[in-house]
Amino acid sequence: MKLKLAVIALSFLAISCGPNEQEQKRIEKGESVMAVHDDVMPQMGVLTKKRSEIKDAIQQLKADTTQPFDSAWEEKAVEVMVKLQKANDDMMDWMHEYRYPDDKVSFDDAMTYMEEQHQAISDVRDQTEQAIKDADEILKQAAEKAHNHENE
Repeated sequence: MKLKLAVIALSFLAISCGPNEQEQKRIEKGESVMAVHDDVMPQMGVLTKKRSEIKDAIQQLKADTTQPFDSAWEEKAVEVMVKLQKANDDMMDWMHEYRYPDDKVSFDDAMTYMEEQHQAISDVRDQTEQAIKDADEILKQAAEKAHNHENE
């Protein structure tokens, strides 16, 4: 009888701990997804600023009639502006599409979904970081072009 009660008690304990552990894992995975989002979100303003700076640099270099305009550089600069806009658009798309799975979604499906979302937002983060790095390089080149003209 005591053994039967112990087995029943352990069964209830196992059942009651199972969902709580799963819910904790679900919460932790959701927090992990949002941590990546929170890390990259402040960079959205940087993307817009860099696009504007590149646009201004193109206009300034085109306006300088004392030196030939570098069309190949402009092409690269425009490509970087497109990358900056795409990174911003992809972040906005991700934010509009992401939904933390409700309790009606099975644990396995929720974990799979959140793992996919973690990868998707990580890709957006990587894309954003690369676009900013590329923008910094293009802006450095623009500054060098302007500086070289001043020294001539």
